[in-house]
Amino acid sequence: IPGLVADSSEEEERSDRLAALGAAIHGVFAQLRQLDRLGETVSWDEWARTFAQAMERARLPIEPSPHAGVQVLDAMAARGVPFRALFLLGLNEKIFPRFIREDAFLRDRNRRVLDATLGYKVDEKLAGYDEERLLFALLQQAARQRLYLLYQRADAEGRSLAVSAYLDEVQRVGSDRPREPELRLPRRLSDRLSLPLFARPLLTREELALGLILQDQDPSALLEAAGGEALLFRHGMHALRLLEGETHELGPHDGLVGRFDRRWEALAARGLAPTPLQQYARCPFQYFSSQVLRLEPVRQPAMGELPAQVLGELCHAVLRSCYQRLVAAGWPQRELPPASVQDHVRCAAGEVFAAYESGHGTGYALTWQLAQDTILALVTAVVEEDQEDCRASGFHPIGFEVEAEGTLSVLDRPEWKPLKVRGRLDRVDRRETPPGFRLVDYKYRQGSKMKDDDKNLVLSAVRGFRLQPPLYALMTISDRSLPERVEFVFLAPHWESVVTRSRFEASSWHAEAGQKLKQTVQTLLEGVEAGQYFILPDGYCDHCEFTAACRRYHGPTWWRAHSSAPARRLRQLRKQKVSRT
Repeated sequence: IPGLVADSSEEEERSDRLAALGAAIHGVFAQLRQLDRLGETVSWDEWARTFAQAMERARLPIEPSPHAGVQVLDAMAARGVPFRALFLLGLNEKIFPRFIREDAFLRDRNRRVLDATLGYKVDEKLAGYDEERLLFALLQQAARQRLYLLYQRADAEGRSLAVSAYLDEVQRVGSDRPREPELRLPRRLSDRLSLPLFARPLLTREELALGLILQDQDPSALLEAAGGEALLFRHGMHALRLLEGETHELGPHDGLVGRFDRRWEALAARGLAPTPLQQYARCPFQYFSSQVLRLEPVRQPAMGELPAQVLGELCHAVLRSCYQRLVAAGWPQRELPPASVQDHVRCAAGEVFAAYESGHGTGYALTWQLAQDTILALVTAVVEEDQEDCRASGFHPIGFEVEAEGTLSVLDRPEWKPLKVRGRLDRVDRRETPPGFRLVDYKYRQGSKMKDDDKNLVLSAVRGFRLQPPLYALMTISDRSLPERVEFVFLAPHWESVVTRSRFEASSWHAEAGQKLKQTVQTLLEGVEAGQYFILPDGYCDHCEFTAACRRYHGPTWWRAHSSAPARRLRQLRKQKVSRT
């Protein structure tokens, strides 16, 4: 290798680029000789490892240093360096010149006073504008033949950008250089393709592919030749044509995933839960995201107060613990003193609150204390109201958080086996004479008034808004008995009555509304079985957890979801009526 040994001739070193390689290796050996001063003996493996590390750190220039070509520099590094042609980028306000602001605590005039009186030289901030002007003048002088001044008319979002004042000075003062007219490049690639600067031989592969697409030509051959994803592009274009098509029926990209027998069989074997089925009635795509794909919603930002869902869970936990204590003490058959009832409520609430504090953040101390006071007041009101209800109806609690099952055998689908329904019952009440059961479900509400869907549970069930009452009414209790009714107990601190009840009589299945209720449940189950998970936009979309994955703002998708037959069937359910009994 020329240059590796000392006796290499100068002519040989200049004639072959290997001379640089030899010189670099020679430098590595010179570094290793410096280690001889340590006077230590090392093994061959240690020397080889040290030599390999030194070779890895050595650098060999790709080209000799006096190389004429294109350099990319910042303005400070380019000042004073001559160029045949200079392209100066970023001539916009607050970029060149940069935005300079005085120090709010030490103004420039105060800095001048410190310099003049005490001799403390503190650089003035606004003097940076003079430095920027000098830098621009040096860059202008650095260009010997051509000087290109470039600026942006708009940013990536289309907002207009101010042009640098230096451009106005150049145009006003002028120079001895011949000046070409200002060239304005269109923002749209389709408009640029008509310019000579964007002729096909001058385009990159990506620009050429985009240009072919904009000109309604197939770039698959170009993508294959360039090693791109031609197959992925063809599939994407096919999907895009389907998405942008103006038809009245749903397509394969609108949520019609098709029947999946194994999932349906697993769902039927596990049992139907009312809440997911109610979610499908609200929006099939929401059901698909939550129950099929198991997507997790985006984490909500921390709030100053506890969400309504957390408050509802705390109310459930306190009520369960409180009623277990009261039932163990003989309540409600034996009337307890108000002080004793209040003690049970406070003890149960204290345990629940302590457990929540140990595993969750409670936010501000004041809001946490207000939440505890609200829950205590609600639970106390529920216990007092239940005491009066037990005297009037004869029902008393016997079970809490009970896992129950039932059979849905009233549908007009012979090929379906009797479907199993399942659910967790907040409370089970029993009456001795005449024998009977009642199921109670607690609902926490933060609104100012009761919604119509909560007032008439039969009508809400027929429309698919409240499916817990009718399906709970099919669940058997301990001795295979069916409940007489299902009651929702609403805990609403802002309502006129903080504790309100709504009833669903189990006999509604055999009344006039029963046939409509069967049709509603069957329509929903047929959609789940067929794999129809289209969007069904409505007012609840503003509070949906999966709105980021939804295309409700896409016009063609919205139109297909609105005009398709499956969507019309679900919307017709919401318009049904039942006669008052």
